[in-house]
Amino acid sequence: MKTRKADWLRDGKIRILLQTGLTPHPDLKATPRVYDLVKSDEIRQIWDLILAPKQMSRPYALPPGVPAERVAALRLAFERLVMDPTFLAEMERTGTEVTFMAGSEIERLISRIYAFPPSAVERMIEAISSRSTAR
Repeated sequence: MKTRKADWLRDGKIRILLQTGLTPHPDLKATPRVYDLVKSDEIRQIWDLILAPKQMSRPYALPPGVPAERVAALRLAFERLVMDPTFLAEMERTGTEVTFMAGSEIERLISRIYAFPPSAVERMIEAISSRSTAR
């Protein structure tokens, strides 16, 4: 909405009622998050499974066995890119919002969600399935 319909936000034509994301958006500090409504760890896991891809956006993955030095060099290159003034100016010009999640954070997130019990995965699939029935 911020980039495609900024005028709607600016002119008050729409109001964002709820944030979906593992972390709150810095521009929406007063807007409640879906996690504010979650009442159990089991339901939180389901939302984590649904929202983790959004948090990671478009991660780069390497095959197993890549030397640690190469992984570190690639991570550093991405970290530098998202701080580069020329890159940031181009993203501003195109209206592209830039957020960065470090490779180590993505790795921790993936490890955490892969550790969820199969029942959480099954409930998430049921929740997003077109065959899902209202409870």
